Amino acid sequence: MIRPEARFLPWACRPNGAGALDPGLSEALRLRREDVELAALFTARQEFDTEIARKLGEVRPPPEMPEQMAGAVG
Repeated sequence: MIRPEARFLPWACRPNGAGALDPGLSEALRLRREDVELAALFTARQEFDTEIARKLGEVRPPPEMPEQMAGAVG
């Protein structure tokens, strides 16, 4: 894997570690440990993804939404 490809690593690894065991990512993860810029990109993206996930977890649909959706499907 070359460095430009490794720059896509932060978008492939979720903050909860999902995807980190993917064999295709192992070399990129190794490069991240050896390259300060890649490590910084990875850290920034992980922090961003964590914050987005936290914010999405706070979203609560209105109580009537399940009934409305069921009526739209049926």
